[in-house]
Amino acid sequence: PMIDAENAGNEEAGVLAPVCAKIVMKILYAARVARHDLFKACNALSRYLTKWTPGEDKKLHRLMCYIYHSLKIRLVSWAGDSTDHIHLSLYTDADFASDVKASLSTTGASLKIEGPNTSFVLSALSKKQTAVCHSSTESEIVAADTSIRTVGIPTMILIDFVLNRGVKMHFYEDNQSAIKIIESGYSQTLRHISRTHRVNLAWLKDQFTKLNIDMKYITTERQAADIFTKHFVDRLKWYAALLAINHYPNFSVEWLMDGSPVNLEEPYIRDTVPYKHSTSKKHTFDDGTLEEFDILSEGEYADTKKADHTVLNRNYTVATKPPKTRNCL
Repeated sequence: PMIDAENAGNEEAGVLAPVCAKIVMKILYAARVARHDLFKACNALSRYLTKWTPGEDKKLHRLMCYIYHSLKIRLVSWAGDSTDHIHLSLYTDADFASDVKASLSTTGASLKIEGPNTSFVLSALSKKQTAVCHSSTESEIVAADTSIRTVGIPTMILIDFVLNRGVKMHFYEDNQSAIKIIESGYSQTLRHISRTHRVNLAWLKDQFTKLNIDMKYITTERQAADIFTKHFVDRLKWYAALLAINHYPNFSVEWLMDGSPVNLEEPYIRDTVPYKHSTSKKHTFDDGTLEEFDILSEGEYADTKKADHTVLNRNYTVATKPPKTRNCL
């Protein structure tokens, strides 16, 4: 649901500048409650609420269109284990210098209760880092510090009180250099990090040593926090990222109880993704905007105000204007 910032637009005041804060904050409320896949887009837009440009207009329009056509996505959690067989899982990731204008990195985190038959999402985080990083390893360590300090440890305190026992937390990191630095508690290259980011490597190592936290390496493909740090251009990778944070398109309870393995080519996921086709057709909107859409053999434009698409035997309508926020949420 995002557009590359380099192709966003110029520095003029955007049309939606007077109301951008209202719209973005309403989307953020829905994102915090049940649509974690919207976090990164809201994060990127909220940075420019006071300096809104036509580029942000395009970003917000794309986000609203994504919401309008993804209303069937559901955040699903399940619990099938006793309290003796569950643990906390904290996934953390960072996207190095993802903000093109300010060269700032983004911190992402996803916290779950997991077990052999349990996957319950507790919270998620997508946050801009406060200082420029010099490497991806540095941004990953800053993300680890933020997630442990603001998400992991407070939740451990709460779960310890609820279960009346010490709960174990698995910390998943996809950067092996960051893992080695955290385990050692010192880095000659990153000796400036305590001043620029206020991150103490010795404190970070101490938390993993004293608290019941087990740090594990995980591949980027299985990193649940990846969706909170970067935008995706590949359709299948995006839907794999949705599944990693328990967001299921066209979800039904019958499918969950069936226990079938997740397969991106199954109809309940495949049917929600329009495939790319060689045939395309241009359409001019009321405001003069010219856009090009992919058309199937059975789909054709009805008139100048809307376009009907038949995608895998399902009809979709491309809106000519951004849908009103109250209709999308």
